[in-house]
Amino acid sequence: QQQQQQPEATALAAQFPVTPADIVVAVKTTAAFYDTRLKLMRATWADRAPHVLFFSEEDNPAIPTLASGVPNTERGHCGKLQAILQRVYASHPDQPWILVVDDDTHLSLARLARLLSFYNPADPIFLGERYGYGAYTHGYPYITGGGGMVFSRGGIQRWLESECRCSSNEAPDDMVFGMCFNSAGLHIIHNSGFHQAPPKTYSPDLLAHQTVISFHKCLTPSDCAHPSIDYGEQWE
Repeated sequence: QQQQQQPEATALAAQFPVTPADIVVAVKTTAAFYDTRLKLMRATWADRAPHVLFFSEEDNPAIPTLASGVPNTERGHCGKLQAILQRVYASHPDQPWILVVDDDTHLSLARLARLLSFYNPADPIFLGERYGYGAYTHGYPYITGGGGMVFSRGGIQRWLESECRCSSNEAPDDMVFGMCFNSAGLHIIHNSGFHQAPPKTYSPDLLAHQTVISFHKCLTPSDCAHPSIDYGEQWE
């Protein structure tokens, strides 16, 4: 296993400024959730994103959604993520960052943009809340999907150049991409601002000392409402 070197951050903030317009938000959804999860997500933050795409199993101009070309699955969603990254990489060559989220993920795009200004998008980066599989044996780290998965353009390019792909549409997308990035010696970066669960899961003292970027499993307006984050925070 190749030793990973973390990309330089502090010296790059001024060189690589990021605004929300530099981020393509790709939302994984399905028809069953258009009127519930997706409606709430859009009202809370997603409709403020300069570049947001909703990927489903169908083209539906009323939402609007784009067909991923992959049937909806009950779990895993690796095939859908793979198709999304290939499509967005080709269709948005001027956006250096791609954020992939579930339709029940709530997030501050302004805070994410500030964080990404510390990283060079030409570096191969996979960023979010890092978990580990078999970490004490011969496993690998990965970015858990619920809190949001951030890919640099450089990272997607390196993945496309590799032979690492989903074994099935139902394979666990976050774990497969963690395995792909790790086996290539690419950067899998943890940030404590991303959260796989809603605020009630975490200690208030912990959240008070974090710059919260996201929460997950936001099914009602109150699930992810919390004083630690303003989803409508404006970019300055």
